Amino acid sequence: MPAIARFDDDGRLRSTRYGDVYFAGDGTAQAEHVFVGGNDLPRRFAAAVGPFVVAETGFGAGMNFLTTLAAFERHAAPTARLVFVSTEQDLLDDATLAAAHQRLPPAFADAAATLRAALARGDDRVAFDRARATLCLLRGDALASLRRATFAAHAWFLDGFAPSKNPQMWTPELLAEVAAHTRPGGTAATYTVASDVRRGLERAGFAPRRAPGFGDKREMLTATLVRDGTERATTGSAPTLVHVRGAGIAGAAAAHAFARRGCRVTVIAPNGVADGASGIPAAAVRPRLWRASANTVPDAEIVADAFRWTSDWLQRRAEPSFRRCGVLLCATDDDDVHQVRARAQNPATADIAQWCERAEASSLAGVALPFGAAWIPTGGVVDLGRLTRDLLCDPRIEVRAHEAGTPDLVVDATARIADGELVRGQAIAVPLSARAPRAVLCTNGYLCPPDDDGLAWLGSTYDRDDQHLDPREADDERVRARFAGLPSVAAALAAAPTARRFVGVRAATPQRVPRVGLPSPGRAVTLAHGSRGAVTGPWAAEVLAAACFDEPMPLRASHWSRLQERAASTC
Repeated sequence: MPAIARFDDDGRLRSTRYGDVYFAGDGTAQAEHVFVGGNDLPRRFAAAVGPFVVAETGFGAGMNFLTTLAAFERHAAPTARLVFVSTEQDLLDDATLAAAHQRLPPAFADAAATLRAALARGDDRVAFDRARATLCLLRGDALASLRRATFAAHAWFLDGFAPSKNPQMWTPELLAEVAAHTRPGGTAATYTVASDVRRGLERAGFAPRRAPGFGDKREMLTATLVRDGTERATTGSAPTLVHVRGAGIAGAAAAHAFARRGCRVTVIAPNGVADGASGIPAAAVRPRLWRASANTVPDAEIVADAFRWTSDWLQRRAEPSFRRCGVLLCATDDDDVHQVRARAQNPATADIAQWCERAEASSLAGVALPFGAAWIPTGGVVDLGRLTRDLLCDPRIEVRAHEAGTPDLVVDATARIADGELVRGQAIAVPLSARAPRAVLCTNGYLCPPDDDGLAWLGSTYDRDDQHLDPREADDERVRARFAGLPSVAAALAAAPTARRFVGVRAATPQRVPRVGLPSPGRAVTLAHGSRGAVTGPWAAEVLAAACFDEPMPLRASHWSRLQERAASTC
């Protein structure tokens, strides 16, 4: 939802929520003094080799970023790259942002226009200065965003509204996350000298000191991280030529992620695009919920974070293959109610799932359900085959049958893995009009709302060590039987003939978590996405591309380490 802001009688852009101003004057002089100067960026840009990461709490109107970009263009060494990471929960609407940018010096106009166009499209990554500079926007609550991202900044701009107006941007927990995302010896700057902020920085491991302030503010704070920070291992030079082996959802998403960073990508697809399980016309986009006491939390958390990123990505890019109709994980008996309710009420996934009693769940489903359900409003269904093909529609991507040439990076996205298993799955489509669900219904299978042709897809079987692709009538009934615990749904399915069948074989690991990582120089893997490739495939592609370009990765540092350890086993 756009931030609520207006220009006051003095011409200052003021937040009506927090009662504070976004910037003074045109914003650039303040940003130059407090943040660019406070972090000694001109000197550090001139000495930088490779990526230099600046991070910010509170994107606002983008004045700090545009000022930093201008300083980078003036001072940076030819070998330097700027990665600017900013958090923002409430983006300004297009009209307000345009009005704010009209106050900028003329030299900022082109970059500001590029920024506004990208934000209007819903982009969270924007390239500037012929891709020498990249803005990476972390949307949502700052603390949650930082906890779910992996990067290490050289310098921080602490620019939430004043601590007295917006205290959650200055909590000890947030400042601790800032420190956790800072390189050893990294710096921070802020306009405030509030004692709580100073003490919070000290507790987080920074050494704060007062410095001359800007305008009528006598002092500001700068700080240096004096305890050990986060060292992010870099991958060396960012790749320019990438080969992707495999043209399923994992490979297509990887090709797309690297192409949008300016790489030339060759996709090796001997059997064509989306020829395997990724060709399915309807795949459920849903997380893996778990009980708070479960011992598989790290793996389930990885999939949950993948779901958060992918569902948001599909929605922001207005993906035509995706329908955000919501997902209901339905209880099918009294014992199941306790299990599903416990999963839905896990505090770790309170932002993506909630428990609904039978009446509310039935209303959301559009059909009668016998028990309650876990409601996942940001989930839905995606035509995975269409998405896979669409991701490859880029002039920087070439699809060919055989590999040729020497790339900087090879991405292995094939459907096989040495320590995994191949699993056959059959899904079917049936015509449903009466008693058709409005949301995806999940038991130990899934049933999607009807598509434009009136066909509702449901699936699927899960047969280990079976690679046969022949459609089987017997499997139709096995799929229908997965909904026996939902009597009204089961009756509708029993009366509907099978109109279409889809059979695919996918690779899975015992932990049901894909192999994603950079196991050796010049090699990346995105393998074994199993039954959740619609969720983990696009996310894994962003993880790998961000890692190679030293951008914030959409996962926690501990989860990246866990994936890297498993990826090493694929060598």
